[in-house]
Formats: sequence, C-alpha cells, structure tokens
Amino acid sequence: MKHPHSGIAITAFVGAVALLMVGCSEEHSAPKPGSFDPGGWGSFGPPHYPMHQDEPSWSATGAIAYRDNGIISIDSLTGAFSQDPTLAGIWVLEPQTGERRRILSYGFSPAWSPDGQQIAFENAGQIYVMDGDGSNVRQVTAGAQNSFPAWHPDGTRLLYDSDSGGKYDIWVVDVDGSNAMRFCAPVEGDRRLGAWNPDGMGILTAWYSGEFGDHAELYHVDENCHAEHLTVGQVAIVGQPHYSPDGSQIALTIGLESEAIPQVWVMSLDGSGAQPVTPMGGWNPSWSPDGTSVIFARPALTKLSRTYGVLWIVNLQNRSAKQVSGWWPQVGVRR
Repeated sequence: MKHPHSGIAITAFVGAVALLMVGCSEEHSAPKPGSFDPGGWGSFGPPHYPMHQDEPSWSATGAIAYRDNGIISIDSLTGAFSQDPTLAGIWVLEPQTGERRRILSYGFSPAWSPDGQQIAFENAGQIYVMDGDGSNVRQVTAGAQNSFPAWHPDGTRLLYDSDSGGKYDIWVVDVDGSNAMRFCAPVEGDRRLGAWNPDGMGILTAWYSGEFGDHAELYHVDENCHAEHLTVGQVAIVGQPHYSPDGSQIALTIGLESEAIPQVWVMSLDGSGAQPVTPMGGWNPSWSPDGTSVIFARPALTKLSRTYGVLWIVNLQNRSAKQVSGWWPQVGVRR
C-alpha cells in the first residue's frame, strides 16, 4: 500500500492531495481527488472525473463534516480539473437548513468525536484534532504516514492507519498524542480503516492481501487479537466500516468482483444479511444520529453530472435518497 491519498485502487477512498497556493487555482490530471482510480487511466481508458465533496462524517449533534476539493473547472475529455484553494478544505453542513461553513482550509478524513464537540482529521500524513468550529488545532501523531482517524467510544483515544512498523497497520493513540501502539501483533498483509466496537473492546478493519495489496475483506478483531472474517463470496474490496449508533449494524463500502462501481452496504454484526443501499454507487458512509439514514459520497468515475461526485443521504427504511451537496456555482465544464 502506498500513501492513502495516492489514488491507488479503491483502498483509501480518497484522492491525491493537491499542493495549492492561496488565491490561485491549479490544474491537475488523473488521479483525481475522488478515490476509485487504479493508478491513473493514461491513454487507455475513459477519464475519471473528480470528487467535489467526499469523506462525510455525521456527528451526534446532527452536523455533517466533509472534505470539499474546491473544484472550479473540469475538462470533459481528459478529466483534468482546476481547484480554488479558497473553497477547499473541511466544511460543516447543517442538513436541516442547508447552511454550510468552512472551518479549516486544509485536511482530509474528518471524524467527529462521540460527543460531537471535536473533529479528528489527517493532513500531510499526520493526525490532528480540533474543536468543532475549527479552532484549537493540535497535532496528535508524528513521524511515518498516518491517516483515517476513528474515535474510541469514550472519546479519549483514536484508531488510525500507520506505516510506522514498515507496512500499514492499525494503531491506537491517546488524544493528547501519548501511548501510541499497534492494535494487536503484526500480521501478514495490511490492516487499515479501523472502527471501534461500540463497547470499545475490539475493532473492525479492512484486511488487505494479494500480490499488490489490492484485495481486502472485512474482519472483526477482538481485544485478545482473535480475528473473525465477516465478508465472504465475490467481494473484491471493502472499506470505511462504521457501526450504527445502536451498535446493531455495520455500514461499509463494498466492491464486488462482478461490478466496476462500489456501493454502500449494510450488514448485521456477524456479516449476515448484507445488502447494498446505494444502487447508483457510493462510498465513505456515515450514520445519522438516529441510525435511520446514511450519508455517503457518490463516486464520479466516468459520470460527468452534477449528481455525481457529491454527497447524498439514503433513508434505510424506504431507500429514498436525496442529494445534500453540489458543485460550486462557478464550476465550468470544458468540452
């Protein structure tokens, strides 16, 4: 596995980090800030269009944090795009009113604390924590490449991906940056994208294998380091598992071997009853506070449409879906 924002395969569900100058826009080509890009299509396939918003996290208080990539222009033939750094960063959306505000001009993978008062995020390979309004930013990790923070239910610790041991594995650290350690002993392959059990005693993790680390399945690992396989069958890849607020279900991204586009799936705790809830594609799910809905990012891939590359909410009771974010009004498409 490479750096999580390198755009390699579907594993990280995020895109390349663009180096931007404040007040300027910059044009980029594949791979894009989205996440389903197997190393760039070059001249041998269709363009992969950029994600406008991605990585949503729904707080216990109802606010939604997400990453906006600040896209202002797209080339429909190549997928190249331009960004405005004054629009990019971590934003917070109030779903009831539609009001949104940028709280930080940088950062990826925002994750709300259990009480909805703090946000953990990744920037430049390190984990940070800030208050919910973007203030009081403090660094938690140092060294190696670290990403995808997830909170312990009591709000005192974080899970995260790290290559500190030479390959990616799940690590744990106190919110103040102390007591960093690997979760259980090293294993063959890479473990990534962890999520705590509701009781804080075990974790869910995507376990990567294959010659190039390009195949992953979902496992539960308990406090005694016993691993239980939860996904079976024609599953090619999994990512971003999350427990429902009541701890009775798991939402995650699954890519089937028979399908090119990943979907958000919901399953029971033992992996049974798994079913997709986003027939038009989706990844990076996050539960609503009441557990009735899931917010997700709809991948753009080869679909150049204002309904793709943005955030949607699906009601799990009736499967109705609605778009909750969109392209910036100044976005132009060059044909």
